[in-house]
Amino acid sequence: MNRKQFTILIAALIVLAGVVWALKQRDQASWTQSESRVGHTLLKDFAIDNIAAIRIKNAYTELNLVKKDDLWRVKERGDYPANFAAIGDLLLKIQDQKIIQSDPITAEQRPQLELLEPGKGNGGGTVVELMDAQGKTLAKLTLGKRYMRKGQGGVAGPAGRYVMVSGDDNNVALI
Repeated sequence: MNRKQFTILIAALIVLAGVVWALKQRDQASWTQSESRVGHTLLKDFAIDNIAAIRIKNAYTELNLVKKDDLWRVKERGDYPANFAAIGDLLLKIQDQKIIQSDPITAEQRPQLELLEPGKGNGGGTVVELMDAQGKTLAKLTLGKRYMRKGQGGVAGPAGRYVMVSGDDNNVALI
């Protein structure tokens, strides 16, 4: 091998190393971005004390729970008293939900994960809207498809759920 061939070979190796490095950096950046939310709570700065109304809506029905006179009531049932313990458990679970996976999502992928607004075609999820006493929405979650994983004996069971937080429509979290 002469000097000219050796110089060309070294230049080709440097270019190849640069391309590999650039691809690795791009790949690492995409992992870092989605992994940055893993382990964090689903809703930042969520205060249970500010919640005065809850609306749960799917493609078939809607349920409105309203806090009146320090009691939770079912609006659709003539303000019949609701189960305080169940509502308290729901709010605590929402507050404590940790993200186990976070990925970017496009509008075309939402029906596959059942993350469309209810009634807007196939692939609709369940919307949980949390509001204050003035009716202002504090948090809105779209609950999508359940994530299934094989457990012992090869039987698949639910291991999480896909959730999209309103205001962050380009990301889906697995909780």
